[in-house]
Amino acid sequence: DSLVSLGGIHANRSLSIYKSWDQKYSGLDEAEIKEKIRAGFFQGLELATDRQKEGYLDNRVSEILYALEETPRRMSVSYTNLGMMYRVREDYESAALSYKEAMDLWEDNLTAENNLNLLLNRPLEKRNMIQKMFPAPRD
Repeated sequence: DSLVSLGGIHANRSLSIYKSWDQKYSGLDEAEIKEKIRAGFFQGLELATDRQKEGYLDNRVSEILYALEETPRRMSVSYTNLGMMYRVREDYESAALSYKEAMDLWEDNLTAENNLNLLLNRPLEKRNMIQKMFPAPRD
């Protein structure tokens, strides 16, 4: 049970991080993110030229924008993991809610869908060979 508990702790921690991240940056455009992080960003870069610093800042802004796009999928995986923890603990209602939340965030989360199907004694969904070779593109 300690491994299950540890899994739950980490799933909840990741959800907390993703939600915090989303609150901090969601709805901001590239220029707004750049301005938001600029003040503390250059600490430790004193030896870099101004051009290098701006390049590093631009790269960081790009990373943040990409992470924002990925946040729903990552949260979906965390909810799926949380659902598995609940299922092992036989808290089936919480497991079902977690799987549904996962699918709401990322409708192509086949793991969450099939875990819910198992829980509800429904047939499993399968990917065909083409779907396995060419997964749905990231939005």
